[in-house]
Amino acid sequence: MIKKNQLNQKNIIYKYRLLFFYCRFMKPYLDKIPFYRKIAKKLWLWHWQFFLKIKSRMQSIDLNKIYWIDPKKIEYSFHENWHYLSKKLLYPDNGRENYHDLNFPGNLIKFEDRQAYSGLYQHFIQSRKWPDTDFYHIVLRQMQEGVFRWGCSSEEEFKERCTQLDKLYKDIKEKGYKTQKNLDSKKDLKSRGIREARDEIKLFIGRDGDLIHCDGQHRLVMAKLLNLKKVPFKIYERHPEWLKFRKKLFRFARKEMNGKTLEPLLHPDLREIISLCGNKRFEMLKRNIKIKNGTLLDMFSHWGYFCHQFEEMGYDCTAYEENLKNGYFLNKLKRAGNKKFTIIEESIYKYKNRLHFDIVLMLNFPYSILDNTGRYNQFLKLLKKINTSEIYFQLNPLNLSLRKNGESFCKDDLKKQLIDMLLKNTNLKNVNCIGEIENDKIFKLS
Repeated sequence: MIKKNQLNQKNIIYKYRLLFFYCRFMKPYLDKIPFYRKIAKKLWLWHWQFFLKIKSRMQSIDLNKIYWIDPKKIEYSFHENWHYLSKKLLYPDNGRENYHDLNFPGNLIKFEDRQAYSGLYQHFIQSRKWPDTDFYHIVLRQMQEGVFRWGCSSEEEFKERCTQLDKLYKDIKEKGYKTQKNLDSKKDLKSRGIREARDEIKLFIGRDGDLIHCDGQHRLVMAKLLNLKKVPFKIYERHPEWLKFRKKLFRFARKEMNGKTLEPLLHPDLREIISLCGNKRFEMLKRNIKIKNGTLLDMFSHWGYFCHQFEEMGYDCTAYEENLKNGYFLNKLKRAGNKKFTIIEESIYKYKNRLHFDIVLMLNFPYSILDNTGRYNQFLKLLKKINTSEIYFQLNPLNLSLRKNGESFCKDDLKKQLIDMLLKNTNLKNVNCIGEIENDKIFKLS
């Protein structure tokens, strides 16, 4: 692994040589002539916008789109100064072929291990003056070795940069986090560098959907220190394997579900797909569930939305999905969200021991169970093994037309039949309707 202080001109990839040329030879003169400085900024922005348009067309994705996310979700970052290094030096074995493997050993670090995080934490939280922070002296030493940081090449310029960080922190704390477009329109808090503050926080998406910090570290650090709930960011690049999965999911939703998902997709890069139920069912459950931080089984869990949500609330969740196609997306989305809930991979009907859960969800109940005698009998045996305090029941909302043996039948009659089956084969006695979604009732059995 390359040491941080061994950076030199040979290690700089081609597209960053222009930036270094600017900082070393042009910046001292442009600082004295504001007119030329404005031209340099505009040229850089035009180049960047043109690059984004070309790449957006190639990937059929709007790379200039603004996303909003909880800063706590961004746990990892690339190694310090990774983008200044040659791809051959980062990946000596495979060179460019492995460039997109963002989980390459030694390339990722915890975001809170970055020098900037510790420096801003010492300054803003521990109330140290900038010259008393380790970060300040590290940056000075790097500049002495010929490395330019944020367009700064001297201590005087870096002090000015620190003053700007103080103003930015105060502005975010008092007025909230604004997009860079809003900052630019108000002519507020512009940075001095060639890459002016119009750029949002940038992230990479890794092979399995991990959100990896790429650029805009100071704004992200401040958002974390101020415990902000959401900040704007742009996705700078996506791993090819993630792009394949993303396209596969979108294609499946269009073909199998009329372009909609059952529940909202929680990964920020997948949220543009419209959901059938939204978060209404989850909000109903939160209002009615009395047991806090218990165990939860989501039967027929589809893509695991409820396990994602209830795990965030502290529940120990287990998901079961018998459809193999849905099971594929269930596993992928669990990994993309870095969740820990258990997925029952084998048939739950083969379980011999009793299943103890505080809460059982059957909100996507497949009415087709009634069409198969063998499957129906298996489900009855399973119910007798389940020991629970609450069951929440609804027919699968994706099944818009209900048919049995080729003939239409009444949805209400089917629900009554299924609820009677649940009461007879469990220890639960009471039934209450807790709400409706698209004219379809949700029942609580307790």
